[in-house]
Amino acid sequence: MTKPFKVVSVSRNRNSFGLLGMILLAQDGEIWEVAVNDHNVRRASEVIQADPSGFAQHGFEIPHRLNNVPAELVQTVWDIAQSA
Repeated sequence: MTKPFKVVSVSRNRNSFGLLGMILLAQDGEIWEVAVNDHNVRRASEVIQADPSGFAQHGFEIPHRLNNVPAELVQTVWDIAQSA
């Protein structure tokens, strides 16, 4: 099922394959780290509709689920996106 994910951060360094890292946070606290090439990189604070099982269709590689984020932090991150 798709849901909105906010791009929390984009790395400035690259892995050995030349990919950048992105952190994606959903409103329910689900958080993922993915790798992307220059053609698929998103801006920090951009919101995308995605299903983690279909990250590849967005050009996201090597998805890695992290521990859920506390509700207070999720609220802070999403409030910033909504007020921008």
